[in-house]
Amino acid sequence: RADGRKARGGISAGGTTFTATTSVFTEADSGKKLYIEGAGALNATGGINGLHGATITYLSPTQVLLSSAAIATVANAVFYWGTDNQAAFDAAVAASIAEGNAAFNANPVNGLGTPLSRGNSHGSGIIQLGRGNYIISSNITLPLGVTLAGAGQGSIFTTTELSGGSEI
Repeated sequence: RADGRKARGGISAGGTTFTATTSVFTEADSGKKLYIEGAGALNATGGINGLHGATITYLSPTQVLLSSAAIATVANAVFYWGTDNQAAFDAAVAASIAEGNAAFNANPVNGLGTPLSRGNSHGSGIIQLGRGNYIISSNITLPLGVTLAGAGQGSIFTTTELSGGSEI
């Protein structure tokens, strides 16, 4: 689902209740993934990684309960949440290299992989993302010859490294 969103909020180290600075959450957000910049563990260079992959449970329009505790305290930090599209993305990548020129639709409901042209018999092709913001919970690797394309000429892909999570 192309329902990824971005806002600001905070959490205390060791805490599992995350508070957004504005009313952004709905009951429909329960079960989605949340990524908080700067709330994770220290990395090898002494910087702080993001807390990534926490599953959320709706508490109120400004608060959610996280499935894992924050390592570091953050205030007014950028965070991202939405449906985890990792499985659909992985399926689109696998299909793009598994067959030659057959058409493929990874998930007709959410638009991820719609349409996917598989290119030539070497497995090259295009993974076409529909309009919207996608949350992908792990690093993504496109095989040689596979292209990731957005919806329209003005498509913009941004990546936010959050200790293994990526926003595209």
